[in-house]
Amino acid sequence: MVAILLFIPFASINGNKISLKESKGNGEGIIYVGGNGEGNYTTIQEAIDAASNGYTIYVYPGNYNESIVINKSISLIGIEKEGERPIIDGGGNRTAVNITADGCKIKNFKIINFGDFSDWPPSEWGMSIEINSRNNLVENNIIQCNWDGIRMSSPNNMIVNNTISKAWWTGIVCWEGNNTIIYNNISHNPYAIGVDPGGSNNTVAWNIITHNYHGIDFIESNNNISHNIISYNRQGGIMFSHGSHNKILYNEICHNGQEGLIAADTSYNIIAHNNISSNGRSGIVLKSAYSSPLITYGNIIYRNMIAYNKDKGVYLLGSGSNNSIVENNIVENGINARFSFYRHSYEGHPYENTWDRNYWSDWRFSLPKPIFGRIWEPFRHKWVVFDFNPAMEPYEI
Repeated sequence: MVAILLFIPFASINGNKISLKESKGNGEGIIYVGGNGEGNYTTIQEAIDAASNGYTIYVYPGNYNESIVINKSISLIGIEKEGERPIIDGGGNRTAVNITADGCKIKNFKIINFGDFSDWPPSEWGMSIEINSRNNLVENNIIQCNWDGIRMSSPNNMIVNNTISKAWWTGIVCWEGNNTIIYNNISHNPYAIGVDPGGSNNTVAWNIITHNYHGIDFIESNNNISHNIISYNRQGGIMFSHGSHNKILYNEICHNGQEGLIAADTSYNIIAHNNISSNGRSGIVLKSAYSSPLITYGNIIYRNMIAYNKDKGVYLLGSGSNNSIVENNIVENGINARFSFYRHSYEGHPYENTWDRNYWSDWRFSLPKPIFGRIWEPFRHKWVVFDFNPAMEPYEI
């Protein structure tokens, strides 16, 4: 008996090997683009146009210079071969990929789109992916462009494990809610993640957000921002405003150029179990605009490590009341805590906030810890509030 060993090369799709023996024709529900197989399509859009809902389109490595519209519920999967993956180049059109059908998947591509900014406002923006539908998955792509990397104008989408860089504006932007953004690496963008009005109930977790101008910036409510590494951004780590009931939990917010976290004109948020350290200005700032009736109210700052920030550890600015700063480690900041309040017709006075059971690196007594600040109206004068029960040992954060 003679054994014959056949060598069949393989490629990878999200870690699963598939045969690279060029496909001949297209099986029912499966279409191929590129490669040398008989019946394979030469452009991705031709394959989409030929597909029906539920089809899977596999795309071989190569350069695909086209702006595609995914208007059917399909899976578009790039085949990685010898470290190369297919490249979709939008060529300066408004989008490289526009998803208009529900329930689509796009995985394993490099998607680029660099538009023309010679006129302002630009008619061709150069977005990589725009999502105008629901229940889509964008996973394991490399995304570069000169406007928004991924723009979601619809809810209930998942953005998972992508590398997003070189956007002219925002890496990922949400204009709607109930989206999930997890395990992405987002760097070298003006804004890493932006959640605009309408973008409530989003989950932003387990992302690495570094070397952007701004980290996460959002204006809405009921968002969950957790377990992210937000470091070495030129401006701030997280800034949010005009919403409520957000949860900022278990993040590493360190080594950013200015503030670690700013919460402005916002209420009933929980900021807990974060490491907010070594930022270029203050660690946490709760602020209200001088002329704003939207008082910063009812926020909880609990069990955070707030350490080695250059300016202030915790800073209450403008006005605000019923905020609780409890059981934090506030250690070796330029000034561990300070407040500066305006007195005007809106509510808010320093003594209406609670400081309790915090560990202070600059206080070793079991007596109340004073926290100094200023009130600016009707005339400028100094004020003091107290942490009446300062902790004598740091907490496990």
